[in-house]
Amino acid sequence: LLTGSLLAQALMNVAPLATKALFSGGDPAAAGRVLNGLIVARIPLFFFQAIQASLMPKLSADAAAGRLDDFRLLLRRILLLAAAVIVVSVAGMAVLGPPILQIVFHSSRPLGRGDLALLALGSEGMMAAFALAYACIALRGYRSATAGWASGSVALVLALVVLPGTLLRVELSFCIAVAVACTVMGFALAARLRKAGVASVTSPAG
Repeated sequence: LLTGSLLAQALMNVAPLATKALFSGGDPAAAGRVLNGLIVARIPLFFFQAIQASLMPKLSADAAAGRLDDFRLLLRRILLLAAAVIVVSVAGMAVLGPPILQIVFHSSRPLGRGDLALLALGSEGMMAAFALAYACIALRGYRSATAGWASGSVALVLALVVLPGTLLRVELSFCIAVAVACTVMGFALAARLRKAGVASVTSPAG
């Protein structure tokens, strides 16, 4: 759990560091511009985490009590909420991102609309990743959650090495890493749910 938590935090905060490393002095302010963009892009994530905090205990209770249908329904609602936030956030950053950065940070060179949309996609995609990780943990799939974050971290490194460019490379690598983490945890969670469902049917109580 500690390893997974550290990898998740590294994944969330690697974009400015990677930007600074890749630009190598070509644009010293690039990392700061990315950081400013991430701060604004993550605003919906903070609100989602507040909502998520009230839903996750119910998810754990359903898993502990073996109420798998309720577990699936609640998780589906959380993921649908995350998907809706992602769509609104990406569209909002694409349209309003640069003016907001100019107002909040007095930035004369804010990131472009496409850059901010990608940062929002990766940042809000973390909502789904955190929800899937928590669901895995609720079903005692601790290694599954950690494997998801580890896979995302590996994908991030590989994407940074393979993809061309600088700033766009960082943004795409961030989105790819989040997508890989979600995919790995999603498949692992589905397998655990199937296994739990079979166990409940074949048990005497079932």
